[in-house]
Amino acid sequence: MGGDDSTSRRPPAGRSSDAFVIAGASQAEHWVSSYRDRIAYKNEVLLGSGRALKVMPAAGGRAMSADERLLRNQLLRYRARLEYWKNKVREPPAGGHR
Repeated sequence: MGGDDSTSRRPPAGRSSDAFVIAGASQAEHWVSSYRDRIAYKNEVLLGSGRALKVMPAAGGRAMSADERLLRNQLLRYRARLEYWKNKVREPPAGGHR
């Protein structure tokens, strides 16, 4: 997931630390929104695959079941990333003011 793991607290050269804190909060809010959207989408896909599994022949159902496990694992990772970014939004900025 390109770009979502940046945790540096040091502002880039030429930028004030206040501007960097605001940009960091904005970045965290962006990822919270992004992971909420991803989770909603995965839930929809899983709902559809659950319905499809009920009407599939056995061989197709086994393959689909394996795919469903992969989707569920990805959903768990998305939920963990969402919690990470929600904590970043709640985290007080360096310097103690927001």
